[in-house]
Amino acid sequence: MKNSILVLLSALLLTVSLSAEAQTTKLPPRRKVEPRGRVVLKPGQEMFKDGATMKGGKIIVTENGHITPLTADKTLINGTKVTVAGLVTAPGGATTQLQEGDHMSLSGRLTTRVALTEQDSLRKIMEYDTKMRTMTKLQKSRLKTKEKTDKAKAKRMSKRDKPGR
Repeated sequence: MKNSILVLLSALLLTVSLSAEAQTTKLPPRRKVEPRGRVVLKPGQEMFKDGATMKGGKIIVTENGHITPLTADKTLINGTKVTVAGLVTAPGGATTQLQEGDHMSLSGRLTTRVALTEQDSLRKIMEYDTKMRTMTKLQKSRLKTKEKTDKAKAKRMSKRDKPGR
């Protein structure tokens, strides 16, 4: 009986000492990770979506944010071919010439300058409309505070003008 209790106590002490030893080991320090840099545009610099864009009579290809001029014909994912001269050949054989400002995405979708301008105009109209709504709310709150101050001022003036006090 004494031997079994002694064995049990020694096993308990052994497990406690091992668990305490496991907790005292230090973890290596974490390595510092720098945040990804932002793309900062200089004034007058344009941001292009990934794809081929006709700019200044040349085809400019943007891939993962890197802008390079097109030096050789490029075949896109869907089989569309874009030549250095801006001639686009669809997989079905239809050809189109890119005009200034036209954009061909890397998936093969063509967006003309007119469509881009419309999208931009609609976005600007929505932004302006949102600004006007917030401005009118701000103007309303300013008007209410002005009315309150005017009422308080009129009340003070009427008290001052009353005789007998």
